[in-house]
Amino acid sequence: MRLLADTDILCKLAATGLLAGAASLLGGQAHAVERLPALPRMLRRGSLRKMLGEELADKLIPLAESMPMVPVAPAGVAELITNKHNIDVGEVQLFAAAANDTVLLMSGDKRALNAIASEKTVVPLLNGKIVCLEAMMLALCHKQGTESIRAAVAQHARLDKVFSICFSPGNQAPDDCLSSYLADLQAAVKPLVLWMP
Repeated sequence: MRLLADTDILCKLAATGLLAGAASLLGGQAHAVERLPALPRMLRRGSLRKMLGEELADKLIPLAESMPMVPVAPAGVAELITNKHNIDVGEVQLFAAAANDTVLLMSGDKRALNAIASEKTVVPLLNGKIVCLEAMMLALCHKQGTESIRAAVAQHARLDKVFSICFSPGNQAPDDCLSSYLADLQAAVKPLVLWMP
């Protein structure tokens, strides 16, 4: 299976050591996950580097450089969504690639998902192809065990609210928490249908 990933989810899965497991679960391989062209540059400077911290950003640069880039968005779908608010150029490229091919897109950009959900001509082309972080973490818990995933995200819980809340030491039911977040997101992005574990 061909896999695409936006910068947000790619960095979070790679930082926690869960990228290989996520790719495998979706029928792909971590080294073949396609990323946006700007990722290595973003890891070297700017807000992404600040959010991740210099040490983690430096660690992710060689991985990002070794991964294939998402090809230029084909005309058609890209033109339909280029002028949508809350969808940046990179997300347009990812959504257009996903809409035009048999792929799965891992995306953590909830603003972009909400925006694309209002594009009635594009939604049917993306149904079932968008894998959000909540769905992936739930699937990984089922595959690898909740405590294994809790240990993986512990050091990087600050990177995402899902990590810090669902896998907090006091939360005895991460699966329930993830399922609740996933249900809320699915309701928010209707009629777009997200990939479900």
